[in-house]
Amino acid sequence: MLCGVLATRMTNSALPVRYRSLEWPTLIVDAVVLIAFLAISVKADRRWPMAVTSIHALTVGAHAVKVVSPELIRTVYWMMTNLWVYPQLALLAAGTLRHRARLAGSGADRSWSRFSTRS
Repeated sequence: MLCGVLATRMTNSALPVRYRSLEWPTLIVDAVVLIAFLAISVKADRRWPMAVTSIHALTVGAHAVKVVSPELIRTVYWMMTNLWVYPQLALLAAGTLRHRARLAGSGADRSWSRFSTRS
């Protein structure tokens, strides 16, 4: 998530023209992040990674909306591509808190991945 945010900040277009048309660099970053989230979700033995992936798919879908409807208001486009990070962070925090609770309760937590050799 942090890499995606930093990459987006580094590839943002100039402020006067930002979100007036399709933000290709942001779309590319979002697509790469979606692929990474999907790869993690497929292997994960937890529900929250799939929820994060699903929410991020909405962000990528916002770029598609801008392609289909170029007259989309710039503020709406900004909101559709930026505000979904907050529920994603909430899910990450909830997953982390649940992990910490399992550690506190049993002293160990089974691996998050079905494919890991660690217990």
